[in-house]
Amino acid sequence: MRLRFHQKLILLGVVLTIGTAVKIDFRGTGIEVYTQHTLETSEVAAKKILDSRPTESPPDLATRKQSFIEFVLPSIELENQSIGRIREELSRLQLKPLLSSEERDWLGSLASQYRIYSSPSDKASIAKLLTRVDRLPPSLVLAQAAIESAWGTSRFAQHGNNLFGQWCMTAGCGLVPLERAETASHEVRKFDSVQDSVHGYFMNINTHLAYRGLRELRSCQRVKGELLSGAMLAAGLLDYSARGAAYVETVRSVIRFNRLESLDKVGLTSIFTESRCFQADQQLDSTLVTTGA
Repeated sequence: MRLRFHQKLILLGVVLTIGTAVKIDFRGTGIEVYTQHTLETSEVAAKKILDSRPTESPPDLATRKQSFIEFVLPSIELENQSIGRIREELSRLQLKPLLSSEERDWLGSLASQYRIYSSPSDKASIAKLLTRVDRLPPSLVLAQAAIESAWGTSRFAQHGNNLFGQWCMTAGCGLVPLERAETASHEVRKFDSVQDSVHGYFMNINTHLAYRGLRELRSCQRVKGELLSGAMLAAGLLDYSARGAAYVETVRSVIRFNRLESLDKVGLTSIFTESRCFQADQQLDSTLVTTGA
């Protein structure tokens, strides 16, 4: 019998005791459509799920939050570790004067997954890959997962392992939102596992044009030798939701209130110049001021 998301949370203690040994397959699973804020989120989704369980006493909010964080965090760490290994190989190849045919083929496959279509053996293309094949701070990932899945209580999380409200456009590819407009055709994508959902989210943020500003801010933090900051990178999420700047502030509030930035511990290196970093900072600051953030 397939366990639902809340049942997986109950088994969390067993999972953490046993430990996890998972090999991340960096297959080409780029998200078909970058996410828009789903129609059933936060309090609405949570109320529907909890109201549908008349015999269960839901855990208090603090307990549910802690269980959610402890359940999702290992998937985030596995994704970041896998990305870190790929970055090491990219950095090694960047220093080589000549690449073997096997290395060029590997770069070509990786470039295709990350939607880069220039010559993968070119040094500039490897540098571009390094801006996309990069870690995301756990605080940012957890905050968005919490918002989009109502701390794991949404129908999409429990029945589709979808923590981030990602859409798909093929009939039967996911769950139909209960409040979907008659003229709409999107569904909320179903994933085989929470790990797949986290991977899909990373690929979405790391490849889609809508989040180019976030990737530039991340590169700037590398230039400055800073830790990746979820609160800082949230500025690049203006297009994640129709709420725009208000959504950015919600993400930051969740990070701040739940003290999630304590989880952001990975130091970073640079491939950009200070001048470009300054320009990216100024551009995004200007955008947030214009939108009222």
